[in-house]
Amino acid sequence: MNSSQAEKKRLAIFWPCNVLLKDGKYTTNSYQHYQFLHLNEYFDLELVAMVGEEESPTEKFSEPIDSSRLKIIPLPYADGWFNRYIRKFPVVVYSILQLFCKKKKEWDLILIVDPDGYSQIAYWLSRCCGIPAVVYIGGSYNFFDIWRDIVFRRKSLFWKPLAIGWAFFLSLSEKILLYFAPSIVTGRELHNQYSYKGKDILLYNSTLIQEKDINSKGVEQKKNIPYQLKLLCVCRLVPVKGLEYLVDAFKELPEDAKITVDIIGSGTSYYEDFLMRKIKDYKLESKIRLLGSLPHDAPLMKRYEQADAFVLPSISEGTPKVLFEAMAKGLPLIVTAVGGIPYLVAEKECALLVPPREPHALARAMLTLAENMEMRIKMGGKAIEAAREFTLERQIAKLSEFLLLYARKNTGIK
Repeated sequence: MNSSQAEKKRLAIFWPCNVLLKDGKYTTNSYQHYQFLHLNEYFDLELVAMVGEEESPTEKFSEPIDSSRLKIIPLPYADGWFNRYIRKFPVVVYSILQLFCKKKKEWDLILIVDPDGYSQIAYWLSRCCGIPAVVYIGGSYNFFDIWRDIVFRRKSLFWKPLAIGWAFFLSLSEKILLYFAPSIVTGRELHNQYSYKGKDILLYNSTLIQEKDINSKGVEQKKNIPYQLKLLCVCRLVPVKGLEYLVDAFKELPEDAKITVDIIGSGTSYYEDFLMRKIKDYKLESKIRLLGSLPHDAPLMKRYEQADAFVLPSISEGTPKVLFEAMAKGLPLIVTAVGGIPYLVAEKECALLVPPREPHALARAMLTLAENMEMRIKMGGKAIEAAREFTLERQIAKLSEFLLLYARKNTGIK
């Protein structure tokens, strides 16, 4: 479906992520916004985000935002959990109230991305202002996983009860938003849980791969070496990704195992420091490399092409975009059976599924792929076949159709 400029609706993406403005250019620390950019074929886009002009000591802003395709609507910038949700909370809320008063007659639809305190405010304000709102949930907000992530940062007695309260609030926020609002979810688990009678919910596979990215000759072109396995892991460096269990799995491998992993991504400094200490304590510096973040472009794609297999040891997930990228390059997968992952790969024969928090199972899966070249090649071929079902072109068409349904309700178009 193509939309002319005159027919386009105005979509506000309310996603209070942190954005850095430097030398007239915007950057963020997440790949998430790339998929939303492709909605500009159907909508005039405005991204509501927290914009600052000073680099954060805890976040790395490496992903450029194409401001020619979407307009940035700034909220007050707040670095760190305490500043974001306590110290600057009144200022941010006041800015949100002002924004809705100004924009309530301009926006045809609001897409509210992921539950937090500000998402709740935005959703209920949209109801008060009569603006249709759709909620986008990028993963399961499991209470234990949120609590673990927050407690990981500090060990003080004061921090732990605060973490319990915040984890409970986020878990409840997800349930509230999914109950009341038309929703887009990125995991089969959530879709099955909330697909009750009368609920309008779309199962969406969050992906950035396009038809042109699928390397149909990738498996044949790989120079795989028997009994040697070069793994790639691309993810945020946060506790919910379970990377410490991957490090533990390497500790369980035989000393002569020719298995290595490159971990690409950035995240929270406390967790990255924890991983680096663990790698050094185990003397695994030659096996595990933390390479930092790479922009989502050619250098990152080259890393996929150079790898033999992809590993993701997450504790909780929706449907990770990185899996589609790995599949498009013909990589067999070693992934945990959490969230939407089993539904995604179980019938595709392109992955070895292991339980979360099980280093021994991870080590066994890595050895299996290292020792079985024929399995690797077969799984890589299946991965490429599966990737064709999850291209950005297909997913954005499905997403835009769902969103346009609600934008039309606001303008009376049938």
